[in-house]
Amino acid sequence: MGAFAHASAWHNAPASAVRSANSSKEYVLAMAKLAIYMHTSGDSVLHRSGFSLLAALALPVWALRQRLYKTAFVALLVQLLLMVLVPRLSAQLEGDMTRAIAALLYLCLYWAVPGLFASWWHRHVLARTGYFLVAVEPPPSPATR
Repeated sequence: MGAFAHASAWHNAPASAVRSANSSKEYVLAMAKLAIYMHTSGDSVLHRSGFSLLAALALPVWALRQRLYKTAFVALLVQLLLMVLVPRLSAQLEGDMTRAIAALLYLCLYWAVPGLFASWWHRHVLARTGYFLVAVEPPPSPATR
């Protein structure tokens, strides 16, 4: 069994049973660090929840590691577009303090948003492409904290 909940019953379960079990396990997934998703074809994916430092630093690289090729392409296009637009837009702002606040806001959003929402997006794409949750890492017990 290991650190994950037993998953062999989920592999052969009908889709309706898996869907209802997934909805009841959503609260567990919110606290879990690792989860295993499986596709009906037999392919499995390990999903890590929480903040992703790699996604915050280089979203296209993170997306490629997760095999999210369309996301990597769109993220690369958005980053290239931002590289062109942000300097032009910041030149339109008047005053050094206004530019500094705008730059700080831009950097916080640029780094924080991908890092915070990357795992949610990965989970969303997995569910949309037919993967279903089969096992989650249990939260740490109070004795181990």
